[in-house]
Amino acid sequence: MQCEICGKAQAEFEAEIDGAKLLVCNACKKFSSQSRELSKKPFKTESQEKPFAPELDEGLQIIQGFGQKIRQAREKNGMTLKELALKLFEKQSTLQRIENNNLLPTNEQIKKLEKALNIKLKQ
Repeated sequence: MQCEICGKAQAEFEAEIDGAKLLVCNACKKFSSQSRELSKKPFKTESQEKPFAPELDEGLQIIQGFGQKIRQAREKNGMTLKELALKLFEKQSTLQRIENNNLLPTNEQIKKLEKALNIKLKQ
């Protein structure tokens, strides 16, 4: 993962900067009040990983292919991923993972996406 400050180097530390926890490189670590080295976790195989499944409102399910629908609506509105992230106050990387179907959005994220892109994501 890249440094969340400079974006240039590999993040090696978790640092607290102005109350926010960020992943930073060795060079940007100096801006933090506290930092700790990221642990080197062993590589997990697919069978070991547990999928993230947030609870949706009772009786509702997210539509199949939600990521593609979000991407198409965003592009139809002429927005970049960065612009959408700024509008929704979400991380660009989070929205990218949602668009790639690697992350299920939370209820709050679904509501923000539906409103911003004028689409339906729940059935």
